[in-house]
Amino acid sequence: MFPNCLPYRYCRVVVYPALLMLAGVFLYPVAGFGQAPRLRFRHISNDQGLSNSTVEAIYQDSQGFIWFGTRDGLNKYDGLEITVYKNDPADSTSLSDSYIRCIYEDRAHQLWVGTINGLNRFNREKNSFTRFRHLPGNNRRLSANLVTALAEDEGGHLWTGTYGGGLNLFDPAGQQFTRFIHDPQHPASLADDRVNYIYKDKTGNLWIGTEAGLDLFQPGNRSFTHYRSPFKNSPNANAIRVIQEDRQGNLWLGTEDNGL
Repeated sequence: MFPNCLPYRYCRVVVYPALLMLAGVFLYPVAGFGQAPRLRFRHISNDQGLSNSTVEAIYQDSQGFIWFGTRDGLNKYDGLEITVYKNDPADSTSLSDSYIRCIYEDRAHQLWVGTINGLNRFNREKNSFTRFRHLPGNNRRLSANLVTALAEDEGGHLWTGTYGGGLNLFDPAGQQFTRFIHDPQHPASLADDRVNYIYKDKTGNLWIGTEAGLDLFQPGNRSFTHYRSPFKNSPNANAIRVIQEDRQGNLWLGTEDNGL
């Protein structure tokens, strides 16, 4: 159904402050006594109401709800119960698709959900969704329906990464998008239209992980600086799957078949 190189083998996990505090309690005696931490896990599955056993994305919103994106539905967890949202062909205000790829809440506390068939904005008051989908021939619409990544830049602008359609910058006033795609005639264009990850670092830089390497967005002239892997031991050496930053400001890149 999809290209074999798509990153469906991992799910993006968001680590929350509360979990970090709990980890600190367990890890403190480890440093002092060298013993293994005793961790407790709680299993949430279909038996507890999860819509599907394969989880693609996890996100905690500003209200404290945990959202699980699965391959068959979006799940909202309040600590006790799970509410499931799915695509309903008869309801245009339902999710555009039940296969969830990514979840993100912007600074205006709007929840965005990327699926394999379009982007969705959640309306909390009406408990419904507004869909944003690709429309052939209209370059102000989403460039592709397979949404793989969501992030905001320093100015609060929402960026949507797609697999095969490059990047999309959302204009809330016109409810439209500006596309950034690969152009062989322009070396400073996006390296590849297959976008896997978008990450904003501590200094506000926007990094794009693609199938052809790592890109740094230059907002001044809306161009990209390309970074390629020095290791050529894999045919997918430049395929960036995930990006994170440590306390020292170092970027960590997860790749396809080429380690970290």
